[in-house]
Amino acid sequence: MDQIDEGMSKEVQEFIVNVGWTHKIQAIQASKYQFWAGFIEGLQIIASGITASGLIGMIFVENRTIKIGTAFVACISFIASNLLKTWNPRRLEKVSRQAAVEHWNLQHRALHLLQMINRKSILPNEAELALKSLVADRSAANDHVVNAWQRSVSLARNKLKAGRDNDYTDDIPYFIPKYLRRDND
Repeated sequence: MDQIDEGMSKEVQEFIVNVGWTHKIQAIQASKYQFWAGFIEGLQIIASGITASGLIGMIFVENRTIKIGTAFVACISFIASNLLKTWNPRRLEKVSRQAAVEHWNLQHRALHLLQMINRKSILPNEAELALKSLVADRSAANDHVVNAWQRSVSLARNKLKAGRDNDYTDDIPYFIPKYLRRDND
């Protein structure tokens, strides 16, 4: 079998890192959108309830404080409602989650390609075609990527470096029986 040059292996590794970063950042960004959507929806519900109570209170009690408080809370409800409609964090959450899934799938396809390259079980022209396909699919997936907040990028960096996401060395004994492990310890 023809040898695949080291450059192809490095290119696939860089691809894996690129889509891995995008996956992690988009997953964290989706969580941020989820939090803010829930917060604003909760605020809207509470403000609507208080506004309704204030309106009922104004019918039975002639109190200026109740009127001012009700008007203020009604404004908060109005702002929350408009934030949900214009910013639409639920839609942004869905788009970010979809982008994260697409990049996760690309990462695993590229990992499979790298395994085949390392095992020399793929011809050089097949590896090149597979990488071109991955690059084209990444380009299409990047059309769905939402710009991430800097805080999400920082969180992704910290989670990747501190979390050892793909290091399962310590976990292998818990999931694979001793007789199936190569090290048998």
